[in-house]
Amino acid sequence: MIRKEIDELRKKQLEETNYLYSTNLQRKIFNPPNEEIHDFLCFWSDLLGFGNDLFKNNWDLGLDGFKKIRNRLLDAHNMLISNIDINHNTKGLILNDGICQIMRCDYNIKEIDYISWLTKLGLYFLSCVKTHIAINIIEKENKYPGTRSVLAYGKGIKYLTDQITFDDFVFNYTKPDPEGISTVAREIGNPIKLYNPSELQMNTAFSKSYILESLGSDYGICGNELYIDKSVFDFISEYIKMSHTNAHFIEKDDCYQYLVPYELDDINKVYFGFKLSKKTVEIDYKDWKTTVYKVIAFYPHDEPIDEFEFDLYDYKENVWVTY
Repeated sequence: MIRKEIDELRKKQLEETNYLYSTNLQRKIFNPPNEEIHDFLCFWSDLLGFGNDLFKNNWDLGLDGFKKIRNRLLDAHNMLISNIDINHNTKGLILNDGICQIMRCDYNIKEIDYISWLTKLGLYFLSCVKTHIAINIIEKENKYPGTRSVLAYGKGIKYLTDQITFDDFVFNYTKPDPEGISTVAREIGNPIKLYNPSELQMNTAFSKSYILESLGSDYGICGNELYIDKSVFDFISEYIKMSHTNAHFIEKDDCYQYLVPYELDDINKVYFGFKLSKKTVEIDYKDWKTTVYKVIAFYPHDEPIDEFEFDLYDYKENVWVTY
């Protein structure tokens, strides 16, 4: 049976099912989201050497060992919370020793407000850079090796509900209000039984950033650095072709610069920009080929690039570190 026939059969079954004698779970299963593909940027960051003590002690750390790990995670992940991008299209995720910050960044090309879009992109990148720097600051103070981070672009498609709760399993006819929540679910707080964040469903931006970080030093992704995949620059450069500005990839004697200026004739004032190492990382992994750049510094939207930058190797100011 082909996909279209399966979906039509599910909808017919749902329509023929009396609402009172069904559950919300059935309606979530038989009503998958629309087939919409969106563009995403993903920042994935992972604490270095996190598993060493676990492996060394055969996963049995004892109370003091778990407290030590707990405190490391608490210090590092508070940096994400402190610096997270508050744009409504951005979501964060904490998963063991890894963190993710993902932004849905596509708009109708005919309706897009490029100034607003580029400003939001700049603030997202600033949040990621400050998070990376702040974690490395606290890690260094605590004599840990720091975090390695990767930014990548990709596409995602939502195919299932965001979550399943306890109440979804309760037949609607048993509820005081069939449209509301059941008594038993309310009494126990209607716990979530399954997490499935829509932003991460079949998301290649997340996959790319996670895989690149995981490849590690064997593939040239070394140390507590911030890397950015070429896919990010390709996406931005293509998307803004019809706007009032353009992206500039500039080769200097000691670095590359990727700049998105406010005006075409003044690259000193930017929505955002990156200073990149000229030592690129060429990835050839299971037929996937890409170029990855190591970020040296970030240029924010509110300062001329010849006066200020967030230097990833010289932490001086404007990074919110929470103790």
